[in-house]
Amino acid sequence: MHVLLYRSLCLGRCSSFKPVFRFKDSICNQRYIGQVNNLIKPGNKPSLSAIPLRSHLAPLLSTFVLNRHIFTSASRQLPTGLPFEVNDRVTEDTLIYSYKNDKFYKLLAFLGILQFFFWVHLAGFSYTTLRDVKPKEQEANENSTKPPWWKRINLGENKYRNGIALLCISVGYLVLFISIIYPRRAVKQLWLLKGGRAVKIDTFGYKSHYVAPLDSISCLQQRDSPKTQIPLKMKGKWFHFLLDKKGVFHQEKLFDFSIGLKRNLN
Repeated sequence: MHVLLYRSLCLGRCSSFKPVFRFKDSICNQRYIGQVNNLIKPGNKPSLSAIPLRSHLAPLLSTFVLNRHIFTSASRQLPTGLPFEVNDRVTEDTLIYSYKNDKFYKLLAFLGILQFFFWVHLAGFSYTTLRDVKPKEQEANENSTKPPWWKRINLGENKYRNGIALLCISVGYLVLFISIIYPRRAVKQLWLLKGGRAVKIDTFGYKSHYVAPLDSISCLQQRDSPKTQIPLKMKGKWFHFLLDKKGVFHQEKLFDFSIGLKRNLN
């Protein structure tokens, strides 16, 4: 029984390893196989000592070497991350998101400038036109009633005239600020730069490009949230960058596992 097991080990394993090593003096040489066959002939007493030591060690040594080679090669090819992870170490600049709506943001900036001139003109008109005209005093009698408050207001007084002019200028500046800052925070293109450790943001503003480390950007909402825009917070910048969901996500998984993560920027 022991000899049969040894023969199966030698014939089975050695024959399978023979095409791998491919040299004349292999462990599957017919000389050693013949010695094993002689052990099982009638009248021969089975003894492993009849086989040279080389034939004992060769199958074990070859098995160890081949298994070690297979294990080492396989371990080099296996992925190191989890199945759901995405490799964000990109080898070149990768476009993650894009949105084409230049006409709207150009029109918005133009209307903001137009509104600013309108409010400035209104402020100057109110300051120069309103006059200090006091309401006529009613004769004091028992039947006279006090006029309503809006009739008692004198818009020509300095406090009202200056207040109206200041209010018009403030509204004009506010509209102009919104029309300029909003295109500079609306994302036109979002790039993950080579190496996956930096992000480039192109907005609809004039020459408005921002490059920042990935760790300094925090996404406040998920891509599949019901909101129409996704806010991105960049450390050291006022206001959030906005990604309109009408745009195209070219690399959805790469966005979710890199830029789309919420980070603590404190």
